[in-house]
Amino acid sequence: MESLLMEVLFDFAKDLAKFVRRRSWEVICILGLFVIWSYLSRRVGEKLALVFELVLIAVVISIRPVRQRIGSFLRTQNVCIRFSQALSSLPAFESRPPSILQAKMGGHSTHLTLRLRAGTTADLLDNVREDIAVQMRLGSVRVVRDNIDSSVVHVKLVRGAPLSGRVLAWSGNIDVQTSLWDPIEVGIDEDGEAVAAYLPENSLLAGGEPGAGKSVFLNLLLCHICRDPSVQFFIFDGKPPELACWKPLCEGFADTDVDQAIVLLDRIRDLMADRYRRLGQLGLRKVTPECGLGFVVVVVDELPYYIASGKAGKEFGDKFRDLQARGRAAGIIIILTAQKPSSDNVPTSIRDLVTLRVAFRCSTRDASDTILGQGWSSQGYSASSIPLSDRGVGLFL
Repeated sequence: MESLLMEVLFDFAKDLAKFVRRRSWEVICILGLFVIWSYLSRRVGEKLALVFELVLIAVVISIRPVRQRIGSFLRTQNVCIRFSQALSSLPAFESRPPSILQAKMGGHSTHLTLRLRAGTTADLLDNVREDIAVQMRLGSVRVVRDNIDSSVVHVKLVRGAPLSGRVLAWSGNIDVQTSLWDPIEVGIDEDGEAVAAYLPENSLLAGGEPGAGKSVFLNLLLCHICRDPSVQFFIFDGKPPELACWKPLCEGFADTDVDQAIVLLDRIRDLMADRYRRLGQLGLRKVTPECGLGFVVVVVDELPYYIASGKAGKEFGDKFRDLQARGRAAGIIIILTAQKPSSDNVPTSIRDLVTLRVAFRCSTRDASDTILGQGWSSQGYSASSIPLSDRGVGLFL
């Protein structure tokens, strides 16, 4: 009997500690109000003490930043309660619900960090995310396991389709010089926050079905690239005249003539060899901001067109693979587009070397995984879920 009582008290103390830790801000406020009321009630009486506290609360709430923070806190707590209720109604988590370590609300989504209990896994939570979305009436629920601690899971609760129907103008100024060493803004996320891409020592692949927004995205990148006067860029336009407007500004331009494209590619490879010689003379292993060498950006629109052009396409593919494999340290940045970069039209030896991926709308989950990488659709990140009318909306990895 005594051991049972001790076990009950221990469980109660543990649950109380969890509650205080989770609701620490609320507990501090309540204790503070109680201490003030106790002190004033002995000095001026209970009624005057109560009036003073009500006035104090009204004054604090009238301050806009405080009011906004309280409102955000209450909304976040409401989402946490609804999420816990949705999980408790599912058999897999009814007796072993995870604890919420952190909750952060954005413009159109809420990010939760959970601690799983023994007997539950991230895969088990991922299997019920559609049930959670239905119960909470959300647009989607995404589950990602923490890379360091397998008991920690990051859950994103997205409300509706926040980017649907939004048309945004480019926020940059073509007359203002910038440096490509800085991250460039490529759009906004579903919470309205800016999304930036860091291109140095990286390559980028954009894919998606026709009309999804690849070419507009490519022109946006070129707007940023040409603002850096130290950058040399070359264009392979496999779908003319999509990029013809950039021809007067670039160092080299090739259209659908594959032989002409191979000549331009040889020119870029010679430039790469010359840059490596200069780096050797400077005693450097790669291009740095201080070495005085700007970047060389190679833009290829509709890469499969060049590779699928018979014997000349094979030659182009072999030379392009060499440029992609050896060009990073020489300051060469590769930007590619393809509707579906599957292995039958883009060799995996080229596709697997790309570090940054952008998937615009795709017709199937497999097509989305072809761009982003295998397994992302199973975690709730599939470009096939983007509505057909939402051009320019994509997933950026």
